[in-house]
Amino acid sequence: MPVGDQEPGHCEALRCRYHGWTYSFDGRLIEAPPRYAPAGPIAEIALEPAELVEQDGLCLVRVKPGSEPPPSLGFPDKRFAAALTTDIDAHWKAVIEPLLETDAWRFVFPLALIGEGVIRQIVPRTFSRTRVVDLVFSAGGTPDKALLTKYRDEAAADKSAAEACQAPRAAGEAPPTSGPAADFLAAVAMACA
Repeated sequence: MPVGDQEPGHCEALRCRYHGWTYSFDGRLIEAPPRYAPAGPIAEIALEPAELVEQDGLCLVRVKPGSEPPPSLGFPDKRFAAALTTDIDAHWKAVIEPLLETDAWRFVFPLALIGEGVIRQIVPRTFSRTRVVDLVFSAGGTPDKALLTKYRDEAAADKSAAEACQAPRAAGEAPPTSGPAADFLAAVAMACA
């Protein structure tokens, strides 16, 4: 989960907005809210080292330094043009599940999707709130108004689908999943094990 989420500048520590754990810049866990506190001593928990990698003109963080390179983003002839933000009242997994059912997106585990000229980053904010950031690319690197309107309309439709996916879960009536959504949830469970 993200541990930095603020405008450029200076911060005193890194804090996960999702669980509230706070880390020093050397990766040590400083504090955690009692509800989400780790079972063992805080001094034994730390962030793992990460590596900054450039891919297709973007800076990405590779959580396992020296591991395989990130997948190609598929926009070699395009440049970054705009970022569109959509806030959704749903858990981050409920945001991703409906998107997996369409051929419009190529999923990059765990929190990104690639579409035609756009990279969608899924940013968990709280347990039931997610921010979606669409990074739009174009040939000249300048935003085309019609294209931006198209992406905004698609994001609004995807927001409705995510909130509809979240509603039964919030009521404790989660329907069984199958297909790509079930595969995704299994991969998340395995990553968390």
